[in-house]
Amino acid sequence: MTVSGRSVLVATPLALAYFAFAERVVAEPAHWLVVDGACAVSADEVARRVDTELIGSRPAGLRAQVNIEAADAGYRVRLSAARASRKLGDKQLVAPSCDEAVDAAVLVLAIALTEPEPEAPAVELRPAASEPPPSPPPDLVFVAPQRTVPRDAPELAQDESAPSHGRRAGVLFGVETGIAPRPTPYVGASFALPIEAWELWSALRYGLPSEEASVDADSSEEVRREFGAIGLSLCRGLGAAWRFSLCAGGEFGVTRVHRTFREGGAEIDTDEGRVRLAGVGTARFTRQVGGFRPELDFSAAVAPWTTGAAPNAGFRLGAGLALQF
Repeated sequence: MTVSGRSVLVATPLALAYFAFAERVVAEPAHWLVVDGACAVSADEVARRVDTELIGSRPAGLRAQVNIEAADAGYRVRLSAARASRKLGDKQLVAPSCDEAVDAAVLVLAIALTEPEPEAPAVELRPAASEPPPSPPPDLVFVAPQRTVPRDAPELAQDESAPSHGRRAGVLFGVETGIAPRPTPYVGASFALPIEAWELWSALRYGLPSEEASVDADSSEEVRREFGAIGLSLCRGLGAAWRFSLCAGGEFGVTRVHRTFREGGAEIDTDEGRVRLAGVGTARFTRQVGGFRPELDFSAAVAPWTTGAAPNAGFRLGAGLALQF
């Protein structure tokens, strides 16, 4: 093909204009990045390397600045970036050489300018209606260690510290003086209630009838006596299997006296009731045998007030068998 001189003259200016435009486009500086300082590197080079390291495209409206200064330990790099009107942040680091300072600046800008993927909205998981939510774990409690040195406390013998034994109910029998002219046997029931180291002891007694007779030449007299009494005492004792207790309390009793007087052919019957209030002190000794507790006690009673008779005193020796429960 033959090319005329006129065609060459027309094409030459167009080619020169094209190459000049292409060179201007390729060499157009990166307006979003400013690099200055001690290292001989251009903003275009840094921008190209940043674009290579980016994951995805560079965000629009971005501005960044890199300043590299010589320092005692090498080179100090200061970076700042902003997007539109929002500042993304500042960063400062130190590198031993210019190349490493530039590499660090590229890496930091690439990480900072990479747009994170939008996060999926969190789905709130709620437990099923039939299952209650788990309870929070219990708080941890730190207990301060004991600073005092523990001392071996002397072990008290069971005989010295044993409380009153369990509740007991039992039967009583014995002999009592002071109510009748001669010793009178009695039977009864008892109940004991422990209160801490003390014991509340109560008893209901019945004195068996006793009879006396006196005969003269033309007359005779028969006297029949029987009594009932109820007592309440507070006791304190020592011991476990074997137990010794001291008690103090009071007793209320009624004595019935029936008299039959005969003279000639006449017979006269009289009944008299005597009320007796007495203070009672008791020493009681018991022994644990399985669920039973045999008892032996000695009591002294003083009756300062008795109807129909002078004040008197008496003694009582009794025994019993109680069931502990």
